[in-house]
Amino acid sequence: MPRVKEKEKEDKAARDKELKALEVNIKALEEKWLTNSEEMQALKNKYDELNSKVDALERELRGQSIYVVRI
Repeated sequence: MPRVKEKEKEDKAARDKELKALEVNIKALEEKWLTNSEEMQALKNKYDELNSKVDALERELRGQSIYVVRI
C-alpha cells in the first residue's frame, strides 16, 4: 500500500510539473500574441499614413494633369 501511495504522489508531482510547464508556455504565447498585435497595429498605422501621402500626391499630380496608375 505505501508503494501505491508513493506512486500516486509521483504521478501527481509529474502532472503538476507538466501543468506548470503548460502554464508557462501559455503565458509566453499570450505575451507573444500581444506583441504581435501591437506590431500589426503599428504596421497598419504606417500603411495608412503612407497611403494618405500617396493619395495626396496623386491629387497634387492630377492637378498638374499628370496621372498615376496604382498597381
